[in-house]
Amino acid sequence: MTLEQESSVARAWDIYKHGDIIRTYRISYGLVAQAMFMVSYVTAISSGKESEIRFKCIEVSLCLFGIAFSIIQFLLTRSISFRLRKLRSEYLVAIDPVFLVYDKAFSTRLGPVQTVWIPAALAIVWVVMLVVALLPANLHL
Repeated sequence: MTLEQESSVARAWDIYKHGDIIRTYRISYGLVAQAMFMVSYVTAISSGKESEIRFKCIEVSLCLFGIAFSIIQFLLTRSISFRLRKLRSEYLVAIDPVFLVYDKAFSTRLGPVQTVWIPAALAIVWVVMLVVALLPANLHL
């Protein structure tokens, strides 16, 4: 490998590591934010004031915001994951034999759990909670 190729591989590795850190931070931040939204929702729904329109509006708003946040979280995480996958498959695996060994050793089908399944599951939970929020006060579970 020439000096120029080594420099290029080192730069690609740095970009890959930085992108992976960004993805990890986005997932972590998203899960913490979702937990805070859910605590707010549970607090509002358990306040015992289901008949007040203001609490209904808060519950519905939190649910809609949770759904929107789940979609945004999915899209942002997916975009960085797509870039990382493209950098890995089209450049790093092709030019760096060390990365090829690393990639084969640690490839897993569980990759989409954090980037796809968790945001999708959270969106479904928010939809269910929206339905519960829209139920009349005497029908709450």
